[in-house]
Amino acid sequence: MWTKPEEDVFVQSLKEIISTRWKADNGFRVGYLNILQNKIMRAFSRTNLRANPHVSSKMHSWKKQYNSLYTIFGGTGVGWNPTTKMIDIVDAAAWETSCKGL
Repeated sequence: MWTKPEEDVFVQSLKEIISTRWKADNGFRVGYLNILQNKIMRAFSRTNLRANPHVSSKMHSWKKQYNSLYTIFGGTGVGWNPTTKMIDIVDAAAWETSCKGL
């Protein structure tokens, strides 16, 4: 189970490796999981998180969630409310259509 501070370091580490050109057009370069693991271990010396299965599983999970949200927000009648930090459903039919695609 990931803690909030571990996820924060994970996100920051992803940003760092992207800015140092570890990401190509079609994905990350070989070895990126180990770099992420090392950054997490430097921040949390007693963590049991490892490149495989923890970091790779987290990446897979986030990609799936991102693709689902991308599909939902790609439809009309669905948006994001920055005040409530929730999905706004303007058109119920559009929402139903978006959900069927998931």
